[in-house]
Amino acid sequence: MNKYRGRIKVTGNEGDGDLVFGSLLVNKSSYYIIPDYAEVEWQDEDVWTVQGLIEVDPDSVGQFTERQDDDGLDVWSGNIIMFFVRSGRHSGEVVYLPEYSAFGVKYEHKHAGPEIELLMNLQSFQVIADTTDSPSPAPDKDGD
Repeated sequence: MNKYRGRIKVTGNEGDGDLVFGSLLVNKSSYYIIPDYAEVEWQDEDVWTVQGLIEVDPDSVGQFTERQDDDGLDVWSGNIIMFFVRSGRHSGEVVYLPEYSAFGVKYEHKHAGPEIELLMNLQSFQVIADTTDSPSPAPDKDGD
């Protein structure tokens, strides 16, 4: 099962903005995390209710990539990572690439422009920031 995270939607309550982890439920324009401790009750074959659903900011939702960086940190879509490839050191945002059915890193190469590197091809990298934090840093454009 895929693992997601998101920041609790700001409503003026304690805990607003905290990260929560679990399964993702999308209902129209609302996004919810179903934590492992949530109680699911089946009404019948197609109808169920969940106690403990947490509404999150849609812009903060990230999926776990099943990878860890060089320091042992879990890597999520939305993380900014620094990595080395044949053209040097770069940083970019981890994103899901449906055309590859895989996670990748979108970054700007100073000579070639926008580039994509598949996360599974990277041997060494480090999480340096998270786009769900504010303010978000811009990825390196020149590899410096």
